[in-house]
Amino acid sequence: MDEIKKKTREEILNGKTMRERNITCNRIEETILEYEDVVRNKRGDKELECYVNREGEPVVHQKEIVYNDILALIPLSCEFYSKREKR
Repeated sequence: MDEIKKKTREEILNGKTMRERNITCNRIEETILEYEDVVRNKRGDKELECYVNREGEPVVHQKEIVYNDILALIPLSCEFYSKREKR
């Protein structure tokens, strides 16, 4: 049987194209705007001691966003479209 080789985090990040990197930047910008909106409207959750968006999900400050963590979550274009074709 063929063993499936797991990629390391560095291999995953090095395989990302400009498309995935642009998607990551767009998501970070959306998160920053959402955080500013939440702070402006004073939507804080006293139990969680954080700000929450309209859906009740916690949002974080720009300093707490880790680019490589978000980039690692974005699927490669070929993976994304191959999964869509299987449906």
